[in-house]
Amino acid sequence: MYLNLQALLLLCAAALAESQAIQVPSAPVPSAPQSSATIHQTVNNVLVDVVVTDKYGQPLKGLTKEQFQVIENGSPQQIAFFEEHQAQPAPAPPAHPLQLPPNVYTNIATTAPDTGPTLILLMDALNTPSADQVKVRLAMLEYLRKIPSGSPIAIFTLTSKLRMVQGFNSDPAALTASLDQAATWQKQSHLTDDVGQDTYADSMPKLGIGTAATGTSDVFQNFVAHEQAWRTDQRVGYTLDALNALATYLSALPGRKNLIWFSGSFPLAWERTHAIPQGASSGFQTENLDRSRDYSAQIRSTGDLLKLARVAVYPMDPSALPTPSMFSSTQPNAGSVRGGSALNQDNVDSTNELSAHATMDAIAEETGGRAFYSTNDLASAITAVTQLGSNYYMLAYVPKEKNYDGKYRKLSIKVEGAKVRLDYRRGYYAEDPDKSAVGTLAHPTRTSAVLLHGAPAATDILFKVRVAPTEVTTQSNHPGVVRYSVNWSVDLHGLILPASSDGIRRADLALALVAYNNDSKAINSVSTPVSLILQADEYQKYLKSGLQFHQEIDLPTGKAYLRIAIVDTANDRAGATEIPLIVREAKAQAAATQPPAPH
Repeated sequence: MYLNLQALLLLCAAALAESQAIQVPSAPVPSAPQSSATIHQTVNNVLVDVVVTDKYGQPLKGLTKEQFQVIENGSPQQIAFFEEHQAQPAPAPPAHPLQLPPNVYTNIATTAPDTGPTLILLMDALNTPSADQVKVRLAMLEYLRKIPSGSPIAIFTLTSKLRMVQGFNSDPAALTASLDQAATWQKQSHLTDDVGQDTYADSMPKLGIGTAATGTSDVFQNFVAHEQAWRTDQRVGYTLDALNALATYLSALPGRKNLIWFSGSFPLAWERTHAIPQGASSGFQTENLDRSRDYSAQIRSTGDLLKLARVAVYPMDPSALPTPSMFSSTQPNAGSVRGGSALNQDNVDSTNELSAHATMDAIAEETGGRAFYSTNDLASAITAVTQLGSNYYMLAYVPKEKNYDGKYRKLSIKVEGAKVRLDYRRGYYAEDPDKSAVGTLAHPTRTSAVLLHGAPAATDILFKVRVAPTEVTTQSNHPGVVRYSVNWSVDLHGLILPASSDGIRRADLALALVAYNNDSKAINSVSTPVSLILQADEYQKYLKSGLQFHQEIDLPTGKAYLRIAIVDTANDRAGATEIPLIVREAKAQAAATQPPAPH
């Protein structure tokens, strides 16, 4: 389903305000802690991620702040903050993997801990022919078989809606299984022309319309023009809606995010000042229709959201990959030429391809990514993105120009010394933060994303939980609903508990459960505020045994994903994990301990 993730962030914040009493040793329960879900990101402090590569395409490391120069609208700026981020070597998996009893789960890393860049794969079936979709899937499977454990990856698909196939996971086996089950990725959108399929424009010559022998029919030309315009409008709307939702979702995650967008075509030209449908001057579309369809405002808003969320977009065109045999030219109509001579069609195809590649370059340049096309090795291209996204410099400056006039400000960054290539976002709109519609995004702290479906696990506070149906369910009063018991054991070492002068240690926490269905919709939530007040002897005791808590939550039958988190907002620390469940009726609960296949 469409991920209305802005509403989901608000729901997760609201979940922390709900309360349910539990027993805590020597701990009275106060009111729920307040959660701040949003902040203003303004031009008072402009943050730019810069990827620097040498002439061989390798990341250039060890540069200093003094080697960088930032220029805004021709005016040099003073760099106020500078930090280099480098790829960390892949950590070794635990020597003795943790063996857990049935129904027991943990956020303790059972494989190599996540250290790689945050990578999101968007497989765009809306704008990609079926043959190219299969190419991407095969290349993806090849790539996932080679990735080292410890690289968190999330997989999304786009048809008419954005869908999460797999939340952030660093287990290659789980990612591969999820990709195998992504059946929606292989469905052709009715809004995209597929190889060998006739469109209205293809049918016109066959019907004798628009040929020299019969004359041109303005009625049919206008009909086809409006039909193509409608389909393009739909594709543009769905595409921008998906990018907006994805940007909002990713804004809750701290740091730089790298989005690889697999798409066989791009339905619009991505320009800062003007945006019209891709290929608008070809086919039967009239000049008046072209001029009336301008997506500048929508593109500007989407671009701002991506940049504020620190999402670098890496568009990839799979058309250069070898075509699978099932889509070869030996199939009927696979090599058919649409709407006129082969020479004219070749010219149109060439123009559209150049336009699409120019759009890819523009999207990448505006967000600080890099476009990949005309490559027959998609797996290597994904590996290159992983490398680029792991090595970058983070710069921040306060602009000298204080006038919030809403105009676009162009950024230029230079590095002294060797000849290099720089990838960074090329500008921003100087919106008044109190008036900007996109100035408010989720606060990218460590604890802001712990309740989001599919978000990476949080490991500041370690715990184990036993999650199982209670012996007495609520089915008699609520058919199709099963009550689950959640029993916590929290490692006290992960909490910041300074001792006061009298030796007492205090902390305010929240235990939160949010259940999601298979469509990423939150279906229930429970939150419990906890105020810890521990005497010196109690503290030593619970250091050894862990803190014990209990919660319960009602889940409807079917597949569910239970997000479990403990949050210390005062110290920006959290522990979280996500558990896949198959909720069954009481008579079948004995077989309900096995989780569903990854999704």
